[in-house]
Amino acid sequence: YAFSDRTFEGRVEVYKRLGFSVEEVWALFKKPNSVETFLELGFSRDEFVMIVKRYPQCLGLSVETVKKKTEFLVNGMNWPLKAVVSNPAVLGYSLEKRMAPRCNVIKALMSKGLIQGRA
Repeated sequence: YAFSDRTFEGRVEVYKRLGFSVEEVWALFKKPNSVETFLELGFSRDEFVMIVKRYPQCLGLSVETVKKKTEFLVNGMNWPLKAVVSNPAVLGYSLEKRMAPRCNVIKALMSKGLIQGRA
């Protein structure tokens, strides 16, 4: 991206009003791939802002990590994107050690009729 000074200043002010420190704003602008990644996955800009406010550590996650975990939750577990927005800390969980094993237990319980999925 190439920002004009006016556009850049405007965006910085918006982030500062949202409660981000100057350091956090700089970190955000240094990681444009993070913003693009979330938008490519189907999140809106407003949803991205909510995710960052609720789980700022997501800005430190790699593009591959965000894609892999979001696709697992949305495609593998049928989560709506809004569930990720509501619970963005799941992006910080280990896929192999935490998310997949727990989701496999849920799938097994559902297949045996011991719990019901969303209607």
